[in-house]
Amino acid sequence: MKKKTMQSNNLTKAVKFTPTLMIVGIITYLAFSLVMTSLQSFTALTSSLILFLFGINSIVIGTALTGIFSMPVEVAPLCVGDLEIAVLVGAIAATEDRTHRERLLGIISGIAFVLFLNPIRIAMTIAAGVWWGFQTMDFIHSILFRITLVTVIIGFYVLWYLGWPSIKRKLKKH
Repeated sequence: MKKKTMQSNNLTKAVKFTPTLMIVGIITYLAFSLVMTSLQSFTALTSSLILFLFGINSIVIGTALTGIFSMPVEVAPLCVGDLEIAVLVGAIAATEDRTHRERLLGIISGIAFVLFLNPIRIAMTIAAGVWWGFQTMDFIHSILFRITLVTVIIGFYVLWYLGWPSIKRKLKKH
């Protein structure tokens, strides 16, 4: 009997989780689309700064990095991480067994994490193109984008969900 009740509870949680993830995710995605050009410019600028650390000079014009290849490298809307952020925010918001404060901190730190990671991914991809050629850059872009898209969402969520309680316990001990 206990097993049936647990399965029923898990099904109820899943039924609540999915629409919340979708609704909050869509609202987040739409909210980020309102400031997309600014996010693209920010991502282009931070990618340029990271490239400079790699010894690669670039000039940011709007949402593009120029002076690297014969054509500009455009930071497309998908490059800023809005999809990752939307799914991550939706998943964290839908996690009912965490307090509102924990979810809010998770959302804020998740957004910061994605906005920090994407320029690094972009800079690494462009650097690969400078060092090993455009075809290598295109290949790495295809692979790295897909891998980071999935691993950032799942990885951050798992670390937040499983790690948050243990961090909280450690902080209370001190």
